[in-house]
Amino acid sequence: MRAKRVYLLSLLFIALSCLFVSSCSRKSGCPAVDKINNKKVKKKNNTNLFDKKTRRKMG
Repeated sequence: MRAKRVYLLSLLFIALSCLFVSSCSRKSGCPAVDKINNKKVKKKNNTNLFDKKTRRKMG
């Protein structure tokens, strides 16, 4: 019975620590989210599927 209580308390402690430790600070933002947002920057694709004449007609 005592062993179950120790396991339950340790599991509860680990769960609560995961919730509070992984939070982001209010003023500086979250570093994990910043890394994701920086990767989503669009790059200009220059595949040149069509020749120069056709691209001029399309645009």
